[in-house]
Amino acid sequence: MNNLKIRRKIEKIFQDEDGRKKLIKLTCELIKIKSVSGEEQKIGLFIEKYLKNLGFKTKRQYIQENKKGGNSNKRFNILAGDGEIMFSTHIDTVPDLGMEKAFSPKLVGDKIFGRGSADTKGAIASLLLALYLFKKLSKKLPKVSLCFTVDEEEWSSLGSKEISKSINSTQAIVIEPTSLEICTKQEGSFEFEILVQTESAHGSVFELYENPSKILFEIIQKIENKLNKKVSILEICGGWRYYAVPKNSKALLEVKIKEGEKLKEIEKNIKAIVEEVKKLKEKSKAKIQFKVLDSEDFIEFKKGDLAEKIKECMEEIGVQPKFSVMPSWTDAAEFHKKNIECVVFGPGDIQICHTEKEHIRISELEKFTKILLAFFLKYAF
Repeated sequence: MNNLKIRRKIEKIFQDEDGRKKLIKLTCELIKIKSVSGEEQKIGLFIEKYLKNLGFKTKRQYIQENKKGGNSNKRFNILAGDGEIMFSTHIDTVPDLGMEKAFSPKLVGDKIFGRGSADTKGAIASLLLALYLFKKLSKKLPKVSLCFTVDEEEWSSLGSKEISKSINSTQAIVIEPTSLEICTKQEGSFEFEILVQTESAHGSVFELYENPSKILFEIIQKIENKLNKKVSILEICGGWRYYAVPKNSKALLEVKIKEGEKLKEIEKNIKAIVEEVKKLKEKSKAKIQFKVLDSEDFIEFKKGDLAEKIKECMEEIGVQPKFSVMPSWTDAAEFHKKNIECVVFGPGDIQICHTEKEHIRISELEKFTKILLAFFLKYAF
């Protein structure tokens, strides 16, 4: 099928089936289903039913989540199809985090607001619609594998780890908010926790005592100076409202690993700084505990023709391709470990994800749907 013919087919079927209206309806339906990590069952059942109605044979892949290795009967990935190319996205979201009526979608012009709208329910709506439109056009299903994972918004990433045990695909398009930029690389991160404990005292004599929060900030400042990069303070707690020098201060911190940087070297430098401050605070009897929570090196995904295929499909529908680096961890990290060629790609601005401003542009969802449909027509027919 030549390029012009494909484009005309896509535009016609999208218009005939009122694609914009269907995208809005599907995205809103998905947002309404609260699927915070650990509560993914309902949205999994929704996607399972949709796929079955299209004619897919689906499979529930239950994840192991207790120390004895037993399977949960509530948390499962949804798998469908059987192809060399896998489309994977997560179905869980973060909590409302201060977003009012987070699970009540709100339509404002070209934007749909709601928790998960950009990360990644709008994209799921596009994928489901593209599958529906392909079936309408070809009277059959595309030859692809589909994976909808749970637990991506947690450090444990149990969903993608379970899929990785039995994956057969050689290429994976991991759908995440990249503003439709093709990401063939992914930044790494080093996440760690620091706990500072000091002697407490009445607030009137605070000048005579070490404040654990000040020690914590001193460590953070030294890390930034040594590494010449910012430290992300993900969570910090310490002290109380009562008039006293607090005893504890604790922080969850992250440092990004950029291209060309080595995780082991950064970890070594951070540990050295913690030890340095420990020695400086020996007289005040301050105790400093350091704990590594998670770490991932910078990843350049296996090279093949997958990114080029996506580029061609974007050009097919008149969207200018751009390449970028994914600035956050994704399920692609687990697939990369299995030597699978990965590309992270999808609609939505990652900067507003996990915030009270989270939204997705309908026009961007339309483009993404058409790109997916072009992909199915060219490479999964």
